[in-house]
Amino acid sequence: MLNDRESINLTRQPLVGLTRFNRIVFILIKYGFRDFVDRYNLPDLGLTKRITGVDRGLTIYERIRLVLEELGTTFIKFGQVASMRPDLVPGELIVELEKLQDSVPPEPPGDVRKRIVADLGPLDVVFSEFDEKPFAAASLSQVHRAVLRETGETVAVKVRRPKAYSTVQADLRILSYLANMLHNRYPDMRPYNLPSLVEELRRTINNELNFLKEAANIRIFRSTMGKDALVTAPKVYDAYTTRKVLTTELIEGVKVGDFTGDLVQRRRLAEAGFNTQVRQILQDGFFHADPHAGNVLITPSGQLCLLDWGMVGRLTFSMRQNIVDLLQAIIHRDEEHLTTIALHAFGVRGAGNMPLLQRDIRELLDTFFATNLRHRNAGRLLLDFLAVFQQHRIPIPAQYAFMSKAFLTMEGLGQQIYPNLDTVALLKPYLRELTIERGSPSEAARKLKIEWSNTVRLLENFPQRLDRIMDHMEKGEIFVKFEGTDRLEKSLAKSANRLTMGVVLGALIMGSSVIISAGIPPLIYGHSCLGLFGFAISAFLSLWLILDIWRERKR
Repeated sequence: MLNDRESINLTRQPLVGLTRFNRIVFILIKYGFRDFVDRYNLPDLGLTKRITGVDRGLTIYERIRLVLEELGTTFIKFGQVASMRPDLVPGELIVELEKLQDSVPPEPPGDVRKRIVADLGPLDVVFSEFDEKPFAAASLSQVHRAVLRETGETVAVKVRRPKAYSTVQADLRILSYLANMLHNRYPDMRPYNLPSLVEELRRTINNELNFLKEAANIRIFRSTMGKDALVTAPKVYDAYTTRKVLTTELIEGVKVGDFTGDLVQRRRLAEAGFNTQVRQILQDGFFHADPHAGNVLITPSGQLCLLDWGMVGRLTFSMRQNIVDLLQAIIHRDEEHLTTIALHAFGVRGAGNMPLLQRDIRELLDTFFATNLRHRNAGRLLLDFLAVFQQHRIPIPAQYAFMSKAFLTMEGLGQQIYPNLDTVALLKPYLRELTIERGSPSEAARKLKIEWSNTVRLLENFPQRLDRIMDHMEKGEIFVKFEGTDRLEKSLAKSANRLTMGVVLGALIMGSSVIISAGIPPLIYGHSCLGLFGFAISAFLSLWLILDIWRERKR
């Protein structure tokens, strides 16, 4: 996190950083965010008088989108990451952020050649054909059609733009500074947790810049799909892939909106796409995080091909189990169980107003199941569900938000292919199967194996841990403090007092007996006075002790 000294030093970075910061302030003022610049003390360096504002009757959300588009790569990616956090971002802004356009002019052919030669070798040795005009161009990379000289296969060559990495890192520094400054200085900005969003962006965009990771993501997905599956991804050519160049098979196909198949084909494709996404989320814990229409082609053979695997989501085993339980509770319309599971999944002990939270969730469920099938959307329900928790000030882990957004996107894609897609009906068999599997002997054996392994590990480490504890105790570095033990202390003290009294009584009776037996004077009727006095005191104390114990039992 940046402190004040680091914040000040931002303006002392090389000139390119200062120029970029000035550009950001310029565009903010241009689109009517002068009040934002003033409120958060961003230096305008006398720019105000030189800026002609854009006034087209735009909403604030439209102006935010235009600001991000004009600022380019990193800020566009920031908007895309923010659009996947409905728990933090208003719905109206998400609609605008989903319109962000990431298209820029292609790089000069000479620069592209240098990049490929540096990573793969001479262009004419690797490829027999290479189209220097890209058929797709974005701010981070561009894609060219080529033919491998060795095999004659037609491929798509994705090349990272030469200045993409340095530009992104400079922008990330500025974004990190702004996010931390707003978060630390202004309490009204803290609910949005801007530093966390910037860290999510940093992780996401750095992964997208490393094509080896994208290649690995594609291989992971393809390994889980059968050869004849209706949903696929491009084959990766590892020998021609590096951090900066990705070579895959060239997929020929049409966009989802241009597909002209009959209803049977449409239904099969829509159900296959949705089922694949559900399986990825609930079983594999690895899913395409951005399966929008621009990243999907329908091939001539009738397959859905998912492109652009730079952005993926991952869910732990416990997260997947939580999602299954949440979906089961939704289907059974059990708002109490749903609330309990969600709080456990989000790592929260309780809500400030549990009855009100459960009422809001019940209203959400009633509205969903009363909606006509054509307009019923399980993904939207999940996002609205997260929004309810956000309204009650309950933080949502990022992966649940990513999962819900990906779920919604794929569901929307399926309904675009086949409008009558019933996603709830498709979900039920998966949930039933996963619930049964959780109680199966193999699953029980798996859990038992984990617990046994943990126990063995604990026993193996116990002697070393005990030795360390004893060592700290010998050095006086361990202090034990008990709180809330007043009643225990009183009970122990009373028991100790009674025990002491019993010992004293026993000693007194035995001593008195010895004195009387010895006939120590003075004597009364032939018995020692001291011995008789000792017996009298013993009788009194015994009676008092018996009464005290009796009163304690009555309580």
